Amino acid sequence: MSCKKDYTCQCSVTTTTPGFNFSGITVAESTNTTNATPVTINDKEKDAKAKCEDGTNTQYVPSTYSSLGQDDTTIKTVCAIK
Repeated sequence: MSCKKDYTCQCSVTTTTPGFNFSGITVAESTNTTNATPVTINDKEKDAKAKCEDGTNTQYVPSTYSSLGQDDTTIKTVCAIK
């Protein structure tokens, strides 16, 4: 029988925005930022791990100049029990 206890779920969010050139002029520089956020989950180890890892995903959102051909911004979230 497993008991509930506190587990720390660490989520790392990396946002990558591609650079963009238009008519030979650099309109936007590429950027890559990472933020880490710890969250406490009080549950059985197996359930806490499942809840934490459920937050892992990748999203693609239109960049500022997407209407002119700039690639999408990528937001990648990776979560794991620490």
